[in-house]
Amino acid sequence: MRHSFKKGFTLIELIVVIAIIGVLASILVPSVMGYVKKANRSTDLSTAKTIRQDSSIIIADGGPLGESFANTAGMSRTVTVIHAGKTETYTLQMVARKDANDNKPWVGYDSAADDFISALNNMEQNNVALKFRRLSNGGELESWFVCKRADEAGEIEVWVGDSGNNPLFRVFPETEDRYK
Repeated sequence: MRHSFKKGFTLIELIVVIAIIGVLASILVPSVMGYVKKANRSTDLSTAKTIRQDSSIIIADGGPLGESFANTAGMSRTVTVIHAGKTETYTLQMVARKDANDNKPWVGYDSAADDFISALNNMEQNNVALKFRRLSNGGELESWFVCKRADEAGEIEVWVGDSGNNPLFRVFPETEDRYK
């Protein structure tokens, strides 16, 4: 008498394995995506810090480049920042803007800042991409902004915003809570 045994999985065993893989994937994918978002935000914080340091170096000498930054009127916006659970509203003056995902140079809002913008373009590398781009409302972050408070001419802030002239989140210094 001959017995023939076929090696392999039964249909039930395959369905159980696929179900287990599905459950594991549904648990792991959100975790991995959270790590990716955190890494992208961390990269953006590092880029913002570099932009601010370069801007600080340019205006540190107090000469014509510093005056170019301090004297610019820029474009003003009233902004609200939420940091460490505290809300602060103030007038922000945008000095320079750069599209984050192309190789175009920084542009200014006021001809008084031309010297500062020129120096920033000489210092900054064109690779200032935004990694954390998708917003919960479906919009995208596409631009970096070098700004200052209207009442504090020497204080440099780095913001991210949309493709228009809309800084949405302060990234450096003191990254606001809504960006984290």
